[in-house]
Amino acid sequence: MSVFRNILMEMGNQPSPTPYTPVKYLQSSGTQWINTGIKASSNITADIDFEMYQYVTGWNCLIGGGNGPYSYIFTNGVTNNGSITGGWMTRGPSTNTNNFTGNNIMELNVRTNIQCLKNSCVYTNTNGTTTFSVSEPEDFVADYNMYLFAQLKSTWVDDKAKLRIYYCKIYDNSVLVRDFIPVLDENDVPCMYDKVSGQYFYNAGTGTFSYEE
Repeated sequence: MSVFRNILMEMGNQPSPTPYTPVKYLQSSGTQWINTGIKASSNITADIDFEMYQYVTGWNCLIGGGNGPYSYIFTNGVTNNGSITGGWMTRGPSTNTNNFTGNNIMELNVRTNIQCLKNSCVYTNTNGTTTFSVSEPEDFVADYNMYLFAQLKSTWVDDKAKLRIYYCKIYDNSVLVRDFIPVLDENDVPCMYDKVSGQYFYNAGTGTFSYEE
């Protein structure tokens, strides 16, 4: 085998140049959100690291989307005393809603991991791990995609949240279909990079995401 061929093989084993600059998180002011490109369905599960930094009156959506009665939504309800009273999760029709009310499972500026699974929602942070059982969804596939930092309700965006997302993994029938990490693209624009598709996902709202390097 020639020396030249050896060099080519060694070069081929080197990692590809990274086209982006990783950052710690993306932060929405309530007017920025990401279209995941994944339709809401009963097969969706998610693993998300996030942190709420400010309350928005009502519900604060971490991930959500759908049409009519068929949706995949995970939101956090809030109180005025600084604690989050729990979550609200819908998969399918509105009758398949799971409320985690009455459990102070997170606080502002506390990084939290949520795993939205088939039969449970699991919160983990410095306060420990809390698991909630959820009902099995009926089969459905919605016509519209899910958003991060808000939820898409058919043709309008609602329940916009002021939070930071450190990463988001979305699974469809246990297959990883989105592996989002927060980055700056080659033009220093903050966005999410999907390690599955190798594509950038940009702000679909207004303004610009904040971030921490």
